[in-house]
Amino acid sequence: MPNPHSDITISSPVIFIPGTLCDERIWLPTWDKMTMEQRDYSPLQWANSLEDMLALTQDRVDSYDEQVHLVSFSMGGYIAALLALHPKNQNKIKSLSFVCYDPNGLSKEETLRRKNVLNSLKRAKNTNALSQASLSQYFTTQEVQEAQYPQTVLAMASDLGIGVMRAHMASTTPREDLSSQLSQLSTPQLWIAAQYDKIAKADAIKEHCLRSPSATFELLPNTAHMTPLTSAKDLASLLTAQLTNCN
Repeated sequence: MPNPHSDITISSPVIFIPGTLCDERIWLPTWDKMTMEQRDYSPLQWANSLEDMLALTQDRVDSYDEQVHLVSFSMGGYIAALLALHPKNQNKIKSLSFVCYDPNGLSKEETLRRKNVLNSLKRAKNTNALSQASLSQYFTTQEVQEAQYPQTVLAMASDLGIGVMRAHMASTTPREDLSSQLSQLSTPQLWIAAQYDKIAKADAIKEHCLRSPSATFELLPNTAHMTPLTSAKDLASLLTAQLTNCN
């Protein structure tokens, strides 16, 4: 499907924030289908703590003399939300776009699972941060068979390594429920969910948006968690429409 917004240029600064064990490569297919005069990126792969993640992203926000758009994916949504809720950023953020991020925090079961994974990572003798077998939690069955998607994820995992995986998981576990606070923000918010996402469930995100006057909900069909790779064209179209409307 053609992107109806492909010829629209976004003039305000747009800061992209990645997810766990991701770098710029998670956004490349989406960037390729958007036109932005001031595209920026928060390098969370350099962070060793939650404080690092917030500082790296705050640095990008503070580097502009005008309001910025924050576009975040998965774990990056948690960082964007924390920054948006900080009083110092009250007049600095023009819009928030959350891709596959559940604002309801981590359940007790998920928190325990992550702690078990962290303990396993500490004992791990190899440096592989992600295995081929684990890809099913991020992709649909069909997407796993399309080589470019899993190859990108496995390449990021291999290059960034087990240290980044440990840092990202430890820094954001536990993860508090921010849904109530976000629903009170007047900042325009776009929430994009994926139909088959096993990590950030679409129903939970939709339910949050129903309670949030400033939130708009969009569902990407026939895809799972890694939407910036698998649904780049549709994602770029939704983001361009939102950022243009809030420009």
